[in-house]
Amino acid sequence: MNSGPDQLLPNDPQPSLLDHFIATNEVPCPSCNYNLHGLTGGRCPECGQVLELTVGLQKPLIGPWVMTLVAVALAAGEGLAEVGYFLMDALISQDMSNYTPIWTLVTVIMVLHIPALIVVLLLRGVFMQLPRNVQWTIAIVVVTGDTLAFALYFLIAGFQYM
Repeated sequence: MNSGPDQLLPNDPQPSLLDHFIATNEVPCPSCNYNLHGLTGGRCPECGQVLELTVGLQKPLIGPWVMTLVAVALAAGEGLAEVGYFLMDALISQDMSNYTPIWTLVTVIMVLHIPALIVVLLLRGVFMQLPRNVQWTIAIVVVTGDTLAFALYFLIAGFQYM
């Protein structure tokens, strides 16, 4: 474990930044809400969790990323459902008459959202480093594209089952 002036070690005899912060502030334990004011040492006496002093965002600006994630996740879920429907049709009923070229295209678009979802999740850090206007542009383009894909999907599905 790394040790430095701001690194907390439970048995460290020197006062740490955490000890100073807890001594001068009314702070609840993040795990059990026990009032840690005046505590020395690196553990909550109530729940036993090791404590650390970190810097975090008070209001993280993740709106564009969440919008993108939700849109891609919805389409990926539909893509998984389509794979299931396709397998049922191909393996059980062996009736592939519903799969017109446009229906197949829309299904492929939905299925491609499955790896896209993995990319969105893995590249969150990269996305968050982009300028805010670029983040919002990506989010709006993804949501608009997915909305159009769903509209086309349901339009085709509606005509198909009429």
